[in-house]
Amino acid sequence: MEKGTEAIQRHPLPDPSRLLLVDDDPMLLDALSGTLEARLGHYTLDACDSGARALELAKQQHYDTIIVDVNMPNMTGLEFLTQVKQVQPQVPVLMITAHADRTMMAKAFEGGAADFIPKPFDRDDVVQAVRRSLVLSRLQSMAVKLEGRHRNTLQKLGVVRQELQQTAMQRLNKQTS
Repeated sequence: MEKGTEAIQRHPLPDPSRLLLVDDDPMLLDALSGTLEARLGHYTLDACDSGARALELAKQQHYDTIIVDVNMPNMTGLEFLTQVKQVQPQVPVLMITAHADRTMMAKAFEGGAADFIPKPFDRDDVVQAVRRSLVLSRLQSMAVKLEGRHRNTLQKLGVVRQELQQTAMQRLNKQTS
């Protein structure tokens, strides 16, 4: 893949989960893409080799989960995390790195990362982390929808309550006049 070019699309299905994979190592991109393709089922995967390109994609497309390497040139994974959370605050972001330490993990979690996976990693661990993050993403979407419905229901209740009170006032006015 050429640096900073187009995203790789896999499994373009009507409404699958949508993943974004970001790593400057083309071999890891290919290996992890293949693993996810073999083990996850229905999803769409965009893959790119830079944080800047990934941020462009995140501004154009909603993602259910983003997997990003911490150590990349030009824009680190932590810098990407900060910026992508401004664009898609609810998206679960899984951080992967060959240079893991507690300080970096704490920074990732403080920045809003959902998981932190040190390299070399067991592919099963990554697949399970992606599955968990997709569940988290779905639950967050449901919560937002329910909150909207709840707010709408409360507004409707307020209107109905007002109508009842107005009708009661009209009845009372008729009786007293």
